Amino acid sequence: MPDRYGPYRTLRYRLEIDGVDVAGFAEASLAEHETDVITYSTGTVGPTQKLWGPTAYGELELKRGVTREMELFEWREQARTGDMDEARRAIAVVIVDESGETGSTPRWEFTDAWCKSYESPDLDADGSDVAVESLTIVHERVKRVQ
Repeated sequence: MPDRYGPYRTLRYRLEIDGVDVAGFAEASLAEHETDVITYSTGTVGPTQKLWGPTAYGELELKRGVTREMELFEWREQARTGDMDEARRAIAVVIVDESGETGSTPRWEFTDAWCKSYESPDLDADGSDVAVESLTIVHERVKRVQ
């Protein structure tokens, strides 16, 4: 039975890196993608055609409460230090269902993704907010698999 009241109840999205389930997230802003339109005219008379141009992919943003796991921060460090051969990964964002499973839920796969930025949490001992870290991930392509 799923834990509906525990601290992990809000982790409704999973991040997989190279096929390995790495982390849960409470918030995920999936990247948009848009194809430019090029207007083409065959001459001075007649209608113009609309052709497809390059496709631009937006950034993926993930937020979660801070944990002891260091893997995501270390992934960011690979990009920061210029080790892009190691930093570029195949990742996926998967929705977690009510029972905690991901087998038949929607899934988005990202190609050549790397962590552009890591935002550390604001720490306030007087407050009651959860310490939240966030990642911004760029990529070459996104595909919805199911």
